Parts: sequence; structure tokens; C-alpha cells
Amino acid sequence: MRTRKSLKSKLLSYYLNFKIDNQRYCPPISLYLYLEMLRSVNPILFRCILLFGLFVILQCNSPTYLIIIDNPKEADIKLRVDNQDFTIYGLDLLTLRLTQGEHRFQAFTASDSLFFEFAAYVKTDGIVNPHLATYVQWYDAYTVEAATTFQNNLDMTIDEKRYNNVDFEVYEAQPFITRTWDYSLFDPWEKALEFYTKTNTIRSKIYRLQTIEELWGYSMPFEEISLDLKSIEGELNKISQKLKELEKD
Repeated sequence: MRTRKSLKSKLLSYYLNFKIDNQRYCPPISLYLYLEMLRSVNPILFRCILLFGLFVILQCNSPTYLIIIDNPKEADIKLRVDNQDFTIYGLDLLTLRLTQGEHRFQAFTASDSLFFEFAAYVKTDGIVNPHLATYVQWYDAYTVEAATTFQNNLDMTIDEKRYNNVDFEVYEAQPFITRTWDYSLFDPWEKALEFYTKTNTIRSKIYRLQTIEELWGYSMPFEEISLDLKSIEGELNKISQKLKELEKD
């Protein structure tokens, strides 16, 4: 009765009988040599290993994209991305780097009530908008001295509030906003840019709507709104005292 040699025995036999120019040679084991031995002994397993290796390489080299999940509300929310759980605190955001492909986003209240569910094929940077809030992309010009700008500024009304002579792009109730801006939510504008051949250029920044309203004086920052009555009365008393001192002077 013939006994079937194991794969390990076959590889060892091949290794011990490896020849170069008809001379027996036992070289150090390397990945290349091991694969050559495997190809000769078991071609099917060799192909499977090659296909698996190719799959791993392709996965490692697949592009990734910067995805911001924003929470513009004061209440914390729970987020699930592809069965991985996160917490996003009030007025904060979560930044993830996701591979290209289909991804699923779910957002829950603190009491685990689902209020947002969205599946997207990620192929670019952008913002996931679980609250379906409004965002404003503000375009502005960097110019050298005495240069004229080439912006087409307009007067706009957003949420019944007037903005004059602005270059805005408004995103309303969009679950995913593709990135076309230069500066993200918490990124500051560059104070200056260096030009070599240009006299002016346009840059843009994305804002939450409430931040735009604060900049235009339509609302107060959340930090000021959250002051209790005693704190507000104290601040008013300080202002009143200063006014009285100015009147005496």
C-alpha cells in the first residue's frame, strides 16, 4: 500500500534535492524559493496564495478619503459607521479616513433612538450631515495691492436673514456634502498667500450656518447664550458701572 507524502515532506524533499548546474545545492530558505518549491509541488495551492497576496496588495493600495461627521447641535450623539461605534460630543465633529467603497452611517440620540441612516459610495472627501443641517461655503479673494477682484458677489437671503455683497454657496439638508472647499469647518483662513504670476485668487471655507449668523451678528455664540440669568445681570451691572464712571469723567 502506497502512503501519500504530506506537503511538508514534498517541500523538504524538493529543498534537499535542489540543484544548480546538476550540483546539489541547499540555499537559504527565502520567500521566492519557497514559492518556487510550492509551485512545483502544488500548483493549485500556489495559485491560491498568489491570488490572496494580490488581494491584500490591492486592499492596502486602495485610496482613502477624509470624511467629517459633524454634530452642530449641543446634544451628544452616537454614531455607527460600518458596525463600528463612536460618540460625537455636542458642537464637535468626528474625522475618519475611509477606503473607497460603500459605507453605512447611522446616528442615534443619547437614548439610542435612530434619527439618521445613510449609505454612500465614498470616492471623495466630504462631510456627513446627520442632522441635515445647513452649511455655507464662503468664497473670498486674496489679492495683491491695487488689484481688482473678479468675484461676482450677490445679495442673498438664508433662513430669512439677509447677507449683502457675498459669494456664498448654500447646502441645505444634504446627507453628504462633497468637498470643494480649501478650509474645513475648524480650519482658519490663511492670513496671506504667496503669488508668483497671479494678482489674485479665490479660496473658500465651509461654515455651519450658525457660525455665519454669529459672524454677521444675527445670533450670539453658544457660550454666551448658555450664561445663566445671574451671570447676565452681573455683566450688565459691570457695563452700567463703567458707563457711570465715563459720565463722571
